[in-house]
Amino acid sequence: MDLASTVACLLHCLPLLRTNNASAKAAYLHVLPSVLRRASETGMYLSDCQQILSYALIHPGITGDELTALRAWQHDAGDMKRLPATTTQGLFTARLDLFV
Repeated sequence: MDLASTVACLLHCLPLLRTNNASAKAAYLHVLPSVLRRASETGMYLSDCQQILSYALIHPGITGDELTALRAWQHDAGDMKRLPATTTQGLFTARLDLFV
């Protein structure tokens, strides 16, 4: 699946995640770092990725360490909007270890 389709799917489906669906939550939290990294590297879909992070941060099924990791990603996403596109490459890559 390409980045555009993945971002669109996350935007549509993440808010519908049931709090008791651990396997779906694991899948979302597994793919999210890759999407954020690719968006950071290409400079595409940055506002959509920030919206996905907002959905994840308020979702009642995402808690504990998962929520802490997402807060770190959101901080970096906010910083990225203020940086020129050439300096954003790799901004999110340091956060990948929080999910895998």
